[in-house]
Amino acid sequence: MRDRVGKEMVRRVLARIVPRNWVLWRGAEQSRAIALTFDDGPHGKFTTECLEILEENDTRATFFLVGERVENELDIARQIVEHGHEVGSHTYSHRSCKEVGIRCYVREIRKGVEVLEQRLGVKSATFRPPCLEFKLGVILYCVSKGVTCVFGSRISEDWRRISEEDIERKVGFGDLGGGEIIVFHDDNEFTLNVLRRRIKWLKERGFEFVTVSEFKKDGKRRREDRACGLQ
Repeated sequence: MRDRVGKEMVRRVLARIVPRNWVLWRGAEQSRAIALTFDDGPHGKFTTECLEILEENDTRATFFLVGERVENELDIARQIVEHGHEVGSHTYSHRSCKEVGIRCYVREIRKGVEVLEQRLGVKSATFRPPCLEFKLGVILYCVSKGVTCVFGSRISEDWRRISEEDIERKVGFGDLGGGEIIVFHDDNEFTLNVLRRRIKWLKERGFEFVTVSEFKKDGKRRREDRACGLQ
């Protein structure tokens, strides 16, 4: 419990002081935009169904892909790009920075990015660390390469294979605000059923869906406005 509270305090401080093109936890709260994100894929039929749901609702999302899974399910990974979604790296083999030293972890990041570029033709500028675990050295490496570390403001915990009701409770759809980045996994039917209900529900309440890089641009515009005395 204490560890979780400590992480939340660090998150809140970093979200306020670190530029969004370095570390991104959420977009502008003044907006009516939400970013749906999906981790650990591609995941065969589940990813295919997820793409169908997004297309039916005219919604764009961001997929953080694991390099070796891209190699194993290349056709589905290409479909993600062809459908107009953003693709970010989620390392090559989904190892946490707590499992290996910084040098090995940097290789994981580098190889994951290389797979996206070589296999999908995508030069990704976003990275999400597995398990949302991070170290300062990882962030500094990504900044040096022009890559943004993306976390999230609402964590579904759907990797625990919890029920649809629990996923909805964890996300807290009833009190979502602008700028939210929601963390999902496109690897189970429970999450897909939540998407089928909630995307339309959110649109009816005036929300729009964007990719995480659109939140990065928003942060850049705000800094420029402040520099010119416009905020």
